[in-house]
Amino acid sequence: MKTKKIFLVFLFAILLVGVSYAAEDVSDDTFDTTEVVHTDTTTNGAQCAAETNDKDQIIKQNNNKSMKASSNTRTSTKLTLNKISQKTYKDDVTITGKFMDKNGKILKNTIIKVKLNGKTYNAKTNYNGVYTKKLKANKVGTNNVLVSYEGNYYYKASSNRTTFSTIKRATKLTINQITTTYNGDTVKISGKFTDNTGAIIKNTMVKLNINGKTYNAKTNSNGVYTLNYKTTKSGTNKVIASYAGNDNYNKVSVQKTFSVTPVHSVTMAIKQEFTVKYINGDPFCTLYETDYAQYDPGVYAEIDERGLSAPPVNKIIKAKFFFKNSRGNIITRTVYPRYKTAVETSLISGYRPYKVDIYYCRMTETERYNYWYGYY
Repeated sequence: MKTKKIFLVFLFAILLVGVSYAAEDVSDDTFDTTEVVHTDTTTNGAQCAAETNDKDQIIKQNNNKSMKASSNTRTSTKLTLNKISQKTYKDDVTITGKFMDKNGKILKNTIIKVKLNGKTYNAKTNYNGVYTKKLKANKVGTNNVLVSYEGNYYYKASSNRTTFSTIKRATKLTINQITTTYNGDTVKISGKFTDNTGAIIKNTMVKLNINGKTYNAKTNSNGVYTLNYKTTKSGTNKVIASYAGNDNYNKVSVQKTFSVTPVHSVTMAIKQEFTVKYINGDPFCTLYETDYAQYDPGVYAEIDERGLSAPPVNKIIKAKFFFKNSRGNIITRTVYPRYKTAVETSLISGYRPYKVDIYYCRMTETERYNYWYGYY
């Protein structure tokens, strides 16, 4: 009986050890299963979850040896940006550099964003990984450049930046040759406004200072300015054309002189016989004819050469003839001479010429010589 009890205790102990071992072994062989669930949105907005037990999405950890799902590791990239030298306003600016991965592998046919002073452009890398964008330096001062790659499934984003300075551009003003004129006449003062490369600067105000008085003239689409100026000063006249400058262009000025010949006038009566008045030794004569006689029918004012042993001192610039009818109505007619010493006009029916204002000036010595020897 005692022996039977001992056997039962021994058997119970064996069973207890076995159960304990079995429990430990089961714990070691239990799988910790991680399920990767992919969600898909159907056309009616419902989501369906697919649990894949025997495919690659199931990741099992067995005996503390983990097998993790493979994830894409993106490669770092590098953008270089070449240094940009100082520019002048409106210069071409070349923004260029190279695109590669962290190992120096060239990345070609890739869009690079180029941003200049806040405005974005696209540039594409070539076979050598080089990108290039040509723009204009349109801002005086500090210019900011940012180049960037946005990244994709395989490559990480990258960027680079730099600055460059731009200075104002020099300008050029010209004044065209101004012909010698007579006091009281109108002359055209004109010229052109460009930058120092010859590029036209249009719709810009140019100041013209003539003998101390300032006028404004605006350049047209060809960069040309024009001012019609009535002369008031005999002798040398001085013109200064200037531009004050702005944020982009430097100031500039240029000057030129022109001569104005003094003009005098004399009023003489007109009759059917000669009326003569001597000025500087020259006989100024007036006459009108109604029939063919010494003169054809017409009205005349001239410097008479008869009896002169030297060329005349004066020349006629113009003459203003006055005609009156029986009712006292007056008509005037201004005529310019065909020759330096004579001016004429036709009669007006129903009117009689009665006076003339003769405008004259002194000849230069060259003019007197040419006149005397028939070169005028």
